[in-house]
Amino acid sequence: MRPPVEKAKDFKGTLRRLIKYLQPHSSRLLGVLVAAILSTVFSIISPKVMAEGTDILSQGAIAILQGVQGPELIFLL
Repeated sequence: MRPPVEKAKDFKGTLRRLIKYLQPHSSRLLGVLVAAILSTVFSIISPKVMAEGTDILSQGAIAILQGVQGPELIFLL
């Protein structure tokens, strides 16, 4: 059995000291926060973009196999 968890005695004072300690690094912390937000947004959006690209490629491949007029193979060099 674990002993009961002890609560912080001065949470506000500790938070103030932490903010004061991290203040010289505020620009770096802001950069990390922005990067984390962008990473989350991209990991939410990327499966949707990949699905659309896969759908377009598969529709073109099926049309080529069926001999439909119009679809062409495009090779990017």
